[in-house]
Amino acid sequence: MGAGAADPRSAWLAGDQGAKSRRKVYWRSALEACGNRTPVLLFGDSIFAGEVEFSRCTDGVTAVFLPVVFVEIGLNRLFEAANEPLFAIFGGSPDDGDAVDALIEMAAAKPGARFILQDSGPHPSAPETLAALISARLGRLVDAELSGLVLTSPTASGVMERFDWSRPIRDGDPSANDVTVSVAGERGVPLFDFAALMRELAANLGDEALFQPDGVHLSLAGRLALLGAVYKGLTGEVPALDGLAGELAKGWSEAGIDEKVSASELPGFARLVRDALGREG
Repeated sequence: MGAGAADPRSAWLAGDQGAKSRRKVYWRSALEACGNRTPVLLFGDSIFAGEVEFSRCTDGVTAVFLPVVFVEIGLNRLFEAANEPLFAIFGGSPDDGDAVDALIEMAAAKPGARFILQDSGPHPSAPETLAALISARLGRLVDAELSGLVLTSPTASGVMERFDWSRPIRDGDPSANDVTVSVAGERGVPLFDFAALMRELAANLGDEALFQPDGVHLSLAGRLALLGAVYKGLTGEVPALDGLAGELAKGWSEAGIDEKVSASELPGFARLVRDALGREG
């Protein structure tokens, strides 16, 4: 995504996220930057939003650091490198009423528009409530004749139960991720098991390499894994992450970011992600 689209995105996150005018400025600029490519709308919580990492950044952080902070920018780097006719746009939360409806209407005017839906954070206390919520979110997108992809949600193994989407919601109940898989199947929307991918990576590297200390938000390396997962889920192909990893490693080093996976280790980590994605069905 070019600087013209990234700047309104930054202004939106730095300001009031409820301001519809801010969102529409960003969306219009993003759709203009999209050109003839197919828009891919990213709906979800902070895994896509990047507000936690954004709040840690300062004016001194170089622009090369942005692709792992703002997922749509990293995805567009991958799409461009692979000559994929797709263009990712951050859509925020799918629960924002007429603000999101405006984005869906604008994007749906372009042929073949896609969406990615992900949810995490505290889940409802009953599977039925969560199923109704996810179904409603998917319904408004499917009804607009957008095709899409649903992601399961990873957390660190020690996170508190109400944030852990891989544990049963209640004794004897399915997990929140199981509910997500079920509803996606009922709605006929493809699903990528991002939680399973992160468990495989954590078995080799440990949770602290993939998550921030709260066990919910992704580390910078975890966000690179997210980029690869979304690309694979959209295209069916394993992305070439080496170029993006090298670019990020440079920005990582210049920005002095302190993470479990260091800048020098990032290219090796990208190869681990690529190999894991290659084993996905």
